[in-house]
Amino acid sequence: MILPDVLTKEDIIDFGDVSYRGYPTINTAAWPFRINKDLAIQNAVKMYLMSQAGDYGRDVYKGGPLFSLVGKLAINEQDIKDQIIEALKVYSNIVVVDVTAEFEAEVKTWHIKIRFQDTLNKIETEASLAMKL
Repeated sequence: MILPDVLTKEDIIDFGDVSYRGYPTINTAAWPFRINKDLAIQNAVKMYLMSQAGDYGRDVYKGGPLFSLVGKLAINEQDIKDQIIEALKVYSNIVVVDVTAEFEAEVKTWHIKIRFQDTLNKIETEASLAMKL
């Protein structure tokens, strides 16, 4: 799905958020505490995917899919892709373009990249995260 009339980063609704990593102790330019615009949207997607049921106070059943996969070695790339695509359907403005998941056996870690479009802000961006088993 190609978005018509893609806006520049300056045209995006000015969302603000606090980095999921917390307050940085070093290199604040590379790792800002307060994030805006497309980084805030990426942060929200990452936080939701790594959440678990009970993390959202008003909906105790709401939570992302990835936490439930931690500790399970019998998962594959397609399982991760399917669960991410299904989980992001809760956002009416997020359209998943592509999901890649690569397993690094030496450190038992899945490296996941999610390319998605935000139809509200008319941007396409990518969120990367690592899930250690």
